[in-house]
Amino acid sequence: MPKAWEYRYRHNAMGERESKREWLNPAGDGTAPGYEWTYYLLGRSKEQRAMYTGLRSFAKAIFRS
Repeated sequence: MPKAWEYRYRHNAMGERESKREWLNPAGDGTAPGYEWTYYLLGRSKEQRAMYTGLRSFAKAIFRS
């Protein structure tokens, strides 16, 4: 079981971060309600236009913004 949170990031072709996903957490899969994720929508000038956050669970997706 991990002792800290681990995140994985995805970047676009310009090297800007597009998403951040929780990969592991100290509670583990059995007791965790789900894994958090964040998606960044960027404009042409690399400015952040919107940020979407949510929670991935095995039952269903829960969205927040």
